[in-house]
Amino acid sequence: MAQCSSEFGGSPMSPISSISSALPPTSPVHGYSHPIAQNSMFTAPPGSRFVLAPNANLSVTIFLARNLDSDSKGSAYVRALQGDYKYMTTSVRWDHPVWNETFKFPILSPVRELMVLELWEDKVFGKNLVGYVPLDLSLLPSGTEVDTWEKLCYSSRGELSIGLTANGFGLECLAQEYDRHYEDWRKTVPSVTKDSPIYAKRPNSVNLDEPPGPYAGKSVPPGYIVDNGYVKRAPSAVTKALGKVKGLVGMAAR
Repeated sequence: MAQCSSEFGGSPMSPISSISSALPPTSPVHGYSHPIAQNSMFTAPPGSRFVLAPNANLSVTIFLARNLDSDSKGSAYVRALQGDYKYMTTSVRWDHPVWNETFKFPILSPVRELMVLELWEDKVFGKNLVGYVPLDLSLLPSGTEVDTWEKLCYSSRGELSIGLTANGFGLECLAQEYDRHYEDWRKTVPSVTKDSPIYAKRPNSVNLDEPPGPYAGKSVPPGYIVDNGYVKRAPSAVTKALGKVKGLVGMAAR
């Protein structure tokens, strides 16, 4: 395996195999990020490479949540989904959502598969999905924890504080400031709420005026879809049926 260039201060990892050809192209601007319309894309910097070991895993720490609706009297928990694996935290008081729980996921296809973190509200009369956070694992630095505040999608407010460490996979041969650039990028990722036009339109319908989201070409856990680069909840059977009825009504009215 080729050694990392000394300018990045990296070190080789063996027997991890390099699969850098599977990464998205590097930004032509300055190697970290560049704007596309109102959105911001993030790519691997020049000279870096992606590595993957046979027994790779992702360490995920769920620290706490903030800026949640304060009128709930239930409890809160986080569920993590990646491929066929799931993990659920303990339930904590809604008015004090602190977990500080760490768990590990085996990682098989980090370039292709997204992880989704879900925040749930558990009340006496049922459970309610508050929001979710999609995560692109292919951009994580190898062996270094990154801590971020993640805006909840699906919800109009709320954030999760998390820590992620790619063990046996991720980007290596990186400049020292890459972690900071990654954390800054996560602050710019748009939050897709239920009231946004992205949710209102039909899945996979084309709108050339809509900037693409950052997750194009990725696969997601069951219950989600990727639509023009945005991660959305998959339409339920009821929603699909209502959509067909509206379509038929519209055709009959013409």
